[in-house]
Amino acid sequence: MMNDSIPIIRHATSADLAEIHAMQQTWEQEHTVWGYRANSREELQAMSPTMMWIVEIQGQVIGYALCQQAPPQERAIAEHNDTILEIEDLYIQPPYRNRGYGSQLVKAIETWGREHGYQKLLIYSSVKNLARILAFYQQQGFSGWNIRMFKPLS
Repeated sequence: MMNDSIPIIRHATSADLAEIHAMQQTWEQEHTVWGYRANSREELQAMSPTMMWIVEIQGQVIGYALCQQAPPQERAIAEHNDTILEIEDLYIQPPYRNRGYGSQLVKAIETWGREHGYQKLLIYSSVKNLARILAFYQQQGFSGWNIRMFKPLS
């Protein structure tokens, strides 16, 4: 078992894009999320670095988050002219999970969002182990407001 370390959570730079892309490809291969597709390198390069976070342990990137300002269709949870920050991806490499790094990453995003005028933080997940991810996000203070489910007919 590796020692738990204090992570450095920072905005990504162009030098981090290859590692983010590699983690996305790993995540896609895990088959833990319905329909997850890794971004292309070009898609990552087009994203604003201020909306990309990295989690580092002793110089090694172990996780990331990608965010965006939520589009207008998310207005169901908005009051007045709220601006909403949406976490699109939040990934921690498997050996580092369940050590608090994801929670610390969410807290860093919350702090940044509050400092930059956002009123709400939104997360969407299509992870296959829904109970586990719901528990994680509820521990972070998120509340549910929508549900979509499916049932195979064959």
